[in-house]
Amino acid sequence: VSAAAKKTASEVKKKSSEMKPSGIEPPSEPIFAGAVDKADTAKPDKTDNSAGEAAPTAPSFASDAVYAPPPPEHRPDPAGRAIKYLIAGFVILMALIIGTSIQNMNKYFLVARHGSVEIWKGRFSPMGRERLVIMPGVQPPEQINKVYTREEVFPLAFKHYIDKADALLDVPGSPDFIGVKSYLNRALSFALTDQLRATANSKIDSIDRMILLYKADVAAGKGTLAGLKIAVDYLDQAAARGPDEIEANLIERKLDSIRKQMVLFHPGQPETVPQEPPPAADTVKKVAPEVQQTVPVEATPEEKSP
Repeated sequence: VSAAAKKTASEVKKKSSEMKPSGIEPPSEPIFAGAVDKADTAKPDKTDNSAGEAAPTAPSFASDAVYAPPPPEHRPDPAGRAIKYLIAGFVILMALIIGTSIQNMNKYFLVARHGSVEIWKGRFSPMGRERLVIMPGVQPPEQINKVYTREEVFPLAFKHYIDKADALLDVPGSPDFIGVKSYLNRALSFALTDQLRATANSKIDSIDRMILLYKADVAAGKGTLAGLKIAVDYLDQAAARGPDEIEANLIERKLDSIRKQMVLFHPGQPETVPQEPPPAADTVKKVAPEVQQTVPVEATPEEKSP
């Protein structure tokens, strides 16, 4: 202990001995100046309080209390907000593009070039288009609009392919049935009304009947029983396709003729129709006797029949 501390302790001891009342023992341990100063500072100051109210005292805190900071203030993230705006803008842009593309698909255009009229159709894109039909020899309308609807351009294509099919039927010689039917099927794809579809289907059925009649003639011309049966089957199919009165009479006559030819065939007989008449009796007599002995004369089919 330093000299100053020892001196302060001795002075305090001396004062305590002077102020000591009778019967009270002095403290066994010396009181240091630091402890005295701390006690003096901890002693509350007395102030005059005329109203008799207690003087306010400083709040005391527990030694084991934990300090809890206030919760942080929630602030929006600028980067996250920008990303949300970008996503919303992208969705709106895609909706506009899809809507514009759908509207463009419903647009049709007429283009006149090189003596023909072309029909163009909008693609699934905001501005694109593709060629749909080329109609050579078709006269363009007096005034071509910028945009057409399907109801305005499809009848033009329907009439074009119907005319092409009729022109191919008028070609001299055997008509090109496959080409005619191809034109009629394309015309059917442009038929918007029930009347136009009925017209195209009627022409297709007519072509099918002509094809079946042609096949029946080819099969019957083979001169065999199997060929005649195939011809009958073709004629039955043609009769089932709604022919008019003239065609129905033609089909019935062909069936009667084929049935008469089938009567000539019997079980066990080769399935061939005789192409040449049998030799006459006088022709057989003119043959030399030796030939008559070696080559017997067979009876004709008429003689074999009962």
